[in-house]
Amino acid sequence: MLILQESNFVQLNKSYFYGGERVWFKAFMLYADVSLQDSLSKILYADLINPEKKVIRQMKYPINNGGASGDFKLSDTLKSRTYFLRVYTNWMRNYGDSTLQYYPIRIIDKDLIPSSNAPIAKKCDYLSSISDTIHVNSKINWQIVIPDLKQYSVSVSDTFYVKKIKENYQFKLVNSFASEKQLDLTHLLERILIIQAKFETKKNRKVKFTILRKSNNEFSEEETDEKGNFNYSWLGEYPKEDLVLNVNTKVDTKLIIPLKKDIEIYLPNVLNLVFEPLKTRFYTKDTVFKDAIALQEVIVKAVKIEQKMNSFLYEKPDNVVKGEEIQQAQVDNPLMALQGRIPGLRILFMGGEMFIDIRGSSQTSFSGKITNPLILVDGVPFASESLNQLSSISTYTIQRIEVVKSLSAIMGSRASAGIINIITKNQGFQSNNVSDLTPNHTFKLPLQGFEKTNLFQANEGQLCWQTNLQPINDGKININFQSGLKKAVYLVELVGILNNGNLIKCSKYISVQ
Repeated sequence: MLILQESNFVQLNKSYFYGGERVWFKAFMLYADVSLQDSLSKILYADLINPEKKVIRQMKYPINNGGASGDFKLSDTLKSRTYFLRVYTNWMRNYGDSTLQYYPIRIIDKDLIPSSNAPIAKKCDYLSSISDTIHVNSKINWQIVIPDLKQYSVSVSDTFYVKKIKENYQFKLVNSFASEKQLDLTHLLERILIIQAKFETKKNRKVKFTILRKSNNEFSEEETDEKGNFNYSWLGEYPKEDLVLNVNTKVDTKLIIPLKKDIEIYLPNVLNLVFEPLKTRFYTKDTVFKDAIALQEVIVKAVKIEQKMNSFLYEKPDNVVKGEEIQQAQVDNPLMALQGRIPGLRILFMGGEMFIDIRGSSQTSFSGKITNPLILVDGVPFASESLNQLSSISTYTIQRIEVVKSLSAIMGSRASAGIINIITKNQGFQSNNVSDLTPNHTFKLPLQGFEKTNLFQANEGQLCWQTNLQPINDGKININFQSGLKKAVYLVELVGILNNGNLIKCSKYISVQ
């Protein structure tokens, strides 16, 4: 099993942070066999852990070409202590929780700064092409050549504002993987985001159901295995994603999502630092642009207004059929229950497809083609053009169906043949409580995707942070930033990984004249 092992090394943009700042990081994946990097994990987890060994934030990032990068904002309420960023893949857990990587994140008071205890940077051949001196208020464009460089990250900081501190924590680098042993591979190798769940019924049988993605109104029909189990995969393009699941059965149903086993937390010891007053009050403000205007205190008064779901579409429906009537009709497709209950509404079948005509308004005089009314489910347009697909909505989940025969100004030509709005008991899909319905048929399933990547904003303390970039031909990389307006000493730090899997770390001090 040794050949399948993987680990990581993380470079943070700074050695310490203030509450409310944004943390930027680059994760380099390390492999026991670098030739298998494209065959192993593609999902990286990052947990922010407080000194009491409690996970206060969980994040996911995609692994591309053997690396991942991201950022996250620290809360203003975090106390001045040492927190830890635990970075791992699900596959790494097979080798024991104690093998996972922890990286200290120092959070200090805004009126303090640590006394630097970092050693003088040694000569680094990789940064030898960089001039020892640059000019104030100038655009810098360095080009560095590192043969066989695969990925890298680089930071440039002003040592007056951002002190370099040394930690006594030893990271597990390449060639320090867990020893080979017989393992119980209970944790899957993840290459795509997958959720495993189960619909539980009295007989635990196969269940047909539909899935609606709220982010793009994508609609699909699915089916479980013989015991009600199913998997759902997605790209994680949104940090938060809601799925609405509707079961096509009349029996009571429960949605079961197996809980992952908690990871045991191993917090390493860190070096106690000496602090001194911050001469110039400085800390990075989160995403503040140069043309931003600071506002004084503003008091906002608001009055809650109860608004009906349909008020933005139409003032009042022409007809309403209650859920009890729909259930009494004992039909598979809820639209069939409208027949005979809505004056002037006809249900037609042509070529096996269902069509609805309201007082002939949908039949053209030229072709005779029938245009269906606009079908909404809780105010959201139904994704499928086929009315037959509505059979997937259980009649037990419907609170009422509203029918509008006249045109809707907002919906325009889409509603030229009228509107049929199917409103469920869980309307708006806002409830997370799966016991809201009796029996249960509709469920909201919240998903966590990948974190959103933000654009780094330079400031007088940190002038450059470049990551998630691949070198151009022959290992060439460009470092671009704008130097400050006064004399200073900058620290340049570069971390990269070579094609052979080896990690390189390099730093250099330069003078700004």
